[in-house]
Amino acid sequence: MAYAMGERIRELRHRLGLRQEDLAARIGIARPNLARLEAGRHLPTTSTLRRVADALGCRTEDLLAMPGESHADEDRELSEGGVADWREALDREDSDS
Repeated sequence: MAYAMGERIRELRHRLGLRQEDLAARIGIARPNLARLEAGRHLPTTSTLRRVADALGCRTEDLLAMPGESHADEDRELSEGGVADWREALDREDSDS
């Protein structure tokens, strides 16, 4: 999941013509931290993920799932790893928006 999310962040950043430095400044994080997110080496907190989505003009859901792909295996891994609550919290935030 982290790798797919990082790829999506990078793809959206490129579409907007932003450098890592530009997006990191918009989010309020250091550029090396954004580089780790894009490389799939780090999962952001819910608040950071929300700021990333806002800076890219998308929903957190857009960063968590790739359209047309099945995420059953990822969801199972997340629930086993205790990250399911994290995803549910993001889903709740999106529905409240």
